[in-house]
Amino acid sequence: IQAWKAAHVADNFPSHINHTMGDFLFTHYAGASVFNPMNLKYYTQSSKEIGQFWAQGSSNPTPGLMQAMRDGAVRPGFAAAEAGADYAKLMNPGDIHGLEGIVNYALKSKVQSQISSAYDMERQWARYGTYLKLTDQGMPGKMAAIEINKYFPTYDTSSPVGNFLRGRGDMGPFRAGAGQMIGGPFTSFTMEAMRINLLAAKEHPFRFATANMIPLSLNTLGMGMSGMTMSDYNDMLERQPDYKKGTLQ
Repeated sequence: IQAWKAAHVADNFPSHINHTMGDFLFTHYAGASVFNPMNLKYYTQSSKEIGQFWAQGSSNPTPGLMQAMRDGAVRPGFAAAEAGADYAKLMNPGDIHGLEGIVNYALKSKVQSQISSAYDMERQWARYGTYLKLTDQGMPGKMAAIEINKYFPTYDTSSPVGNFLRGRGDMGPFRAGAGQMIGGPFTSFTMEAMRINLLAAKEHPFRFATANMIPLSLNTLGMGMSGMTMSDYNDMLERQPDYKKGTLQ
């Protein structure tokens, strides 16, 4: 399962694009939108420090980045928490042979480690840039970290049910392995995305509304540029098959 996750996430180029687009949304929810030109200096600094950190093998962070780590604003992401090289060890501790040994070796290889860490750095870039903005506004580091963790996925903590569905903890008489079989490999992000969006709608309804209006606005702009009027659009909806009416397709 870990290898499957790695292949479909860190090793899948379109996932990097989706990952980064998600980060843009999360920065908006956290009050440090990457689309705001006034925040450019924070993300430029973040790019420099995170890039240096990654290039040095995820070691020797700058003092500012180290403080962000200590405060909890910069923390392991999906690739580190969900697609690590722990699967084979958990299933067969000690000497590992056969298919599980191959999986373990592949997940621990230098190339895979660099790809996975690059995937994580994409999110740490957004987290650290947000941290720089919030602390520059006078928010204490710990408070900034709390705000960031509210609006960014946090994979190393979850509810008891979430841990069960991710295969990270038993739930009553049911074993963690059964939970992972039910929850599937991408339960983690789905649960985190639900949590973040519901929280944003509750605490920052305007930010939530503006972010979710972007796809509709782009769609409306595209229709207008193609010459389609609202009358044409409504007529198209009326001519849809019954099974498609009322859907977003």
